[in-house]
Amino acid sequence: MLAEETGKHSWMKPLSDFRNYLQARHYDPQGRNWLARSINDETGTIKIAANAYSPELCLELLRYALSIDADEADRAWAAGEPPRFQLLGMKEILTIDLYWGRYAYQRPFTALSEYRQIFENGKRYRIPHEYKVYERKDLDVTREVEVPFVDEQFHGIYQGLRSAIASVANAESVVKKGGIYYTHVTETNEFDIDAEGAEMFFDFELDHALEYYGPHADVYPSDVVHYLARFGTVSFKKGGHSSWDRMLRIGNQLHRHGLRDILNDPDALIAKLTGQAAQVPCAAMSAPATGQLSLGF
Repeated sequence: MLAEETGKHSWMKPLSDFRNYLQARHYDPQGRNWLARSINDETGTIKIAANAYSPELCLELLRYALSIDADEADRAWAAGEPPRFQLLGMKEILTIDLYWGRYAYQRPFTALSEYRQIFENGKRYRIPHEYKVYERKDLDVTREVEVPFVDEQFHGIYQGLRSAIASVANAESVVKKGGIYYTHVTETNEFDIDAEGAEMFFDFELDHALEYYGPHADVYPSDVVHYLARFGTVSFKKGGHSSWDRMLRIGNQLHRHGLRDILNDPDALIAKLTGQAAQVPCAAMSAPATGQLSLGF
């Protein structure tokens, strides 16, 4: 379509460039997160294996997508017509922030902050003209090893789907499921972000959220999940408490041990986690992932 001689489809080139870049990086080993998203409950270990895209690549892709959207929005405004496309709306941006918090990928509200920088402050990120195209053989998916992960803090009461901040403020609402207490969250048949709630959050709450989290050097990424759940902006799928609790514990653990910046480096992960294992009491490595919780402070 782009090669059509009249050029009537030329406006699609940024979308084509983005698709091609994503395809080129799909098998990039350094563009992957090498830490698994589940632990061995019996041994307290976790697999080092090729997983989802790395935090760095996800942020890079977000910036490109938002820049493409912003360019089209500027063109449409100048032409006095609606945009021809939009890759990411406010619901999607807020969802990205929520899942980046779930997996400890970025500081709270990083996606919304990037949106503001690009759409309001004119920042732009351009896809490189030249880049390496990776092939399936470049990603060694057969390389797997288990390393120590669970420590004495992993099962702490406030290391999963419970908010220490809400508890300290005496504003915590909890629900008991399977003998375990979780923060009460809005539940629906499917995960959802309320569109109107997302717009209201951006208009009235984002400044406060960025001001609160901005100056802090060691904010837990999971704070964004508690923040949005507290405002009722997000609805969790029914029965999803344990899943979110499990992933938040893994995310908080990797944040405590400073693993985020090396998630795309399997050798560095192995060295870091095996080196720290000697500092963890042996009993902690076999702690069950049930309701046996401790404060861990």
